Amino acid sequence: MNTDPVCFGARGDKFGSFEVKIGGSVNFVKLVHVSGEVACGFLGGGSKFGCRKSSPELYTFITTANNDILLPEVDELLPKYTLQGYHPDSTEIVFTNISTPLRLSSGQQLRIWYGEDLRDETEIDNSGSSCVDVYAKYILSKAL
Repeated sequence: MNTDPVCFGARGDKFGSFEVKIGGSVNFVKLVHVSGEVACGFLGGGSKFGCRKSSPELYTFITTANNDILLPEVDELLPKYTLQGYHPDSTEIVFTNISTPLRLSSGQQLRIWYGEDLRDETEIDNSGSSCVDVYAKYILSKAL
């Protein structure tokens, strides 16, 4: 979905943004790590998609330009979540259990955020940035 790597930081409203090139319904989104690490604290040790390599939680979110969370599908805005089969230092994370396909428009801006930065919560000791490529699987509609 992106033409250049999308980089997001861990504090200071450093979301990464990209524009949807082709509109349509999406039922699968994959973020593939390209470079960098993010961290949540002075204790050291960052990871690609979370706080630390040793923690099971992911901190990476996809939102609209208004910061409405698209993925993962969550009931409440927590800065972290778990995704079965993935950990903060996975080479990629894949959102496949999308209950309702995402309807995206050509030219729509999407953002990738670090959870604590998105919530403006306990981000003062965060550091780093991580860059990803974004892939999506579109649902083909049948012509009438």
